[in-house]
Amino acid sequence: MSSSPSPAPNADAPNYPADRTLRYRAVFISDLHLGSAQSRLSEIETFLRDVECDRLYLVGDILDAWVGSRTVRKKPAHANVLMALLRKASNTCT
Repeated sequence: MSSSPSPAPNADAPNYPADRTLRYRAVFISDLHLGSAQSRLSEIETFLRDVECDRLYLVGDILDAWVGSRTVRKKPAHANVLMALLRKASNTCT
């Protein structure tokens, strides 16, 4: 009998919290590259919305920008993710 991989958590799964919030002691977020065309904004926003943690660690390239660069994407969605990160960090840092 072969087993198939477990599906990703979703709201219909029996072990997924009803309020969609996942709770962790520590969360590490790395290499978001906010400001680049390759950043996955909707996935980042969903993750930040659905996760609560005691400690939030930002490592790697969070912002993808050089001072004076003209290639930085200045979309409101990038600023929204950055603000969500700052709100999450202010709620988790002690």
